[in-house]
Amino acid sequence: MPLTWAGLARPFSHTDSAALTALLLGATERERLAFAAEIERRIRADDEGPWARSTSPAGLFGLTVIACMPTAARAAALLTRRSMRDWGRIRVDLFLEIARARELPWIGDLGVRLCGRLPARNPAPLDWEFAEALLIEGGAEPPVTEPVVRGWLAAVRFAPLAGYFRASPWLDLLLPSAFEIDGLSGLETDFPYAVAQLTAEGRLDRATILAATADRLTRPGTAAALRPFARLHDALSPVPAETAPHLPVHARLLPEAPSPVAAMARGVLQALDDDGRLPLETLLEISAATLARPEKTLVRAQIDWLDRVARREPDRAGEILETVAVALAHPSLDLQERSLEVIAVHLGTAGPETVTRLAEAAGGLTGTVRAVAGALLGPVLAEPAGVVATPPAGPRAVPMPPPIGSAAELAEELTALAHAATAVRWERIMASLVTLHRTGELSGLPDEVGRLLPPELPRFNVPADVLTWRLAELSARLTGSPVPVLLATPTDVSGSIGAGTLVERMERLEEAGRDPWPVDFEQALLRVAHTGDATVLARAAALGSPEGERLAGWLGRERVETIGARLEQPAGHYGYDAWTPIDTGPELIRRVVVTMAPRRDDPRLPLLGRLLFTIGRRPTAREDYLSFHHCPPDVLAMTLPHDREAVAAWALPEIAALADRDSRDDTALPLLGDCSGPPGPAVALALAYGLGARHQPGRAAAVDTYLAVTAETGPLPAVVGAELGDLCADGTVKLTRVVPALADAHAAGASAAVWETVTGALPPLLKATPRGLPDLLELATRVASELGRRGEVPGLDAVAGRGGGARLTREAKRLQATLAGPLG
Repeated sequence: MPLTWAGLARPFSHTDSAALTALLLGATERERLAFAAEIERRIRADDEGPWARSTSPAGLFGLTVIACMPTAARAAALLTRRSMRDWGRIRVDLFLEIARARELPWIGDLGVRLCGRLPARNPAPLDWEFAEALLIEGGAEPPVTEPVVRGWLAAVRFAPLAGYFRASPWLDLLLPSAFEIDGLSGLETDFPYAVAQLTAEGRLDRATILAATADRLTRPGTAAALRPFARLHDALSPVPAETAPHLPVHARLLPEAPSPVAAMARGVLQALDDDGRLPLETLLEISAATLARPEKTLVRAQIDWLDRVARREPDRAGEILETVAVALAHPSLDLQERSLEVIAVHLGTAGPETVTRLAEAAGGLTGTVRAVAGALLGPVLAEPAGVVATPPAGPRAVPMPPPIGSAAELAEELTALAHAATAVRWERIMASLVTLHRTGELSGLPDEVGRLLPPELPRFNVPADVLTWRLAELSARLTGSPVPVLLATPTDVSGSIGAGTLVERMERLEEAGRDPWPVDFEQALLRVAHTGDATVLARAAALGSPEGERLAGWLGRERVETIGARLEQPAGHYGYDAWTPIDTGPELIRRVVVTMAPRRDDPRLPLLGRLLFTIGRRPTAREDYLSFHHCPPDVLAMTLPHDREAVAAWALPEIAALADRDSRDDTALPLLGDCSGPPGPAVALALAYGLGARHQPGRAAAVDTYLAVTAETGPLPAVVGAELGDLCADGTVKLTRVVPALADAHAAGASAAVWETVTGALPPLLKATPRGLPDLLELATRVASELGRRGEVPGLDAVAGRGGGARLTREAKRLQATLAGPLG
């Protein structure tokens, strides 16, 4: 009986693979081949029918494919279509039953073709298992590709990995690729132990596995990608005779590899040294590079190792001490002191030339460590006078891109807007709509802009609504009340408008007899830069319209003052990850934000300004998140380019999420550096949260902003310190993240600001003693030594007076001694 879709309707509608198989095998080979074209048409058309209601159409169609296709190529072409990629739903036993009944010689070839279409990064285990079954049935081997190896490893779900490897026919073929393709072994936490077990059993060649492990460790990779191979090396526990051939590999790993791998390499090299297989010259060479690493544990271990070698070979002590002296340049004061301790023990065996070189190496030391070095090595370089390092100058204003000059260019920008709706692009488009309409190149608002306008003008919620209002105003007035130029178009990408430029635009409007558009005019007032230029002020005073008089009054006086108040938002009872779509991370402890209002009813302040300078926050962070819709940071900053404090207050919840949640959107931080205006509590909090951002790019952005904002004189650095002291005391912000960021700012030249920040943070932190406090004290000592600071820090004496040798006490005593040192 010929095959028809009507005849197959019942098994498809009931998802009955066994019944479908019986129908397909009940037909003759000729009838099945004749039905192939119809199958291809149905699959490619995704035709509606009773089979489309099946819970597993791919699984059922897969059986028809193997039953009717004449070649592996045609079968693979259908099985790899998007709608057919769910191979795990195909019953493999029935699929192979049909293939055997047809005596297909190309079932293995089909498996190879399917392997070639596995997803590159995350192949589904069931998809690999389906392809593997075809390979085994046809006696074929899989291609050795990353998707195949990933699929092979991902298919281990319940069985122990060692047993899976032992039973796999592909172990010898595919396992070598696990050492060659980055990140593969990370899919299985048992990978190193399974390979070690099979090696111990003799199933895998030990020398080959050791060589492959060493080779993999030398290639670039993250700590997470390399850690399984370091664990494999440890699990194999090679003896020095086995690791000696790989000495160059481990000598390279110790100074260069990520910490877990470097620690493994140090163990191997120490064993080789103890066995007499490590030349001293090689040890000294790799030690010099290792002592420059930032990891304190690795560096201290290397210093201790060199100490033992110096005791063993006193005739070579001079060379060894000169290598130890490399650690005198390490930022850790503990390591500087440890280096001096080792030098002191062996100095008696060193010649005068070595002592001179050691003294030169100690020339960069400061404070109490320098005094110890001077007593040990004799006169070193003169004590440096306190010098206030100057941070780099803030960024210069970047002019706006040239105006859009034609309708064709406008069309290109509108197309680009759909992919990247930046504030700069919006400003150029709005300005061009006015100018091109005036020149006759446009007769009205383009459809692309009209489609972006909401059906109803929204009530004010966040500063981004100002952009929506301006678009709506442009739409309503472009043809009925045209103007020769928009007033609010910025002259640089920060959003600022030069005062002379705005006055010139107002003059053009008055000459044309046109009134400014209200929202455009008020936005222009908020964007215009303050000026003391008498010529510009005189031109503004000569303007005759009411708006001209308002502009003249606005330019001639200081900007509006605002009142900002800190508001602590408790976490509430929302638990872990309960209230935003982006913030995975630890449970929120609390959040500190800022409310704002104009200081007084200034008649110059436009309505738009009253809205933008009035920021009310909700009692909890979750309610804040639910109450305010998103405001793109660049739109926010361009709305208020000369009111940095207001920008920070609006952006503070998003900036805080960098530290107290798991947000990665750090775009608001650099924009604070581009804004101008006096800082207040919101800027201080924004910097504090940014310096404690969970991810390094966020902290880097915060350091750049810190450098730009604190370059101006004022109390801001100390206020940032006070906020850090409060936020870090209870773990709202992690001090361990803040200290490296402040160290970067110190290295960049903002030493004086960093000192004010650190001393502002220390009093509450010395009481709370959070994790990371010893590192902050160490940084304070370094900065104080370089700046020549003296004085007292509240609470420091109490911590320094504690007994014992805890690092916190040591660092407190060191800072105490530095601050009590002689002036000059």
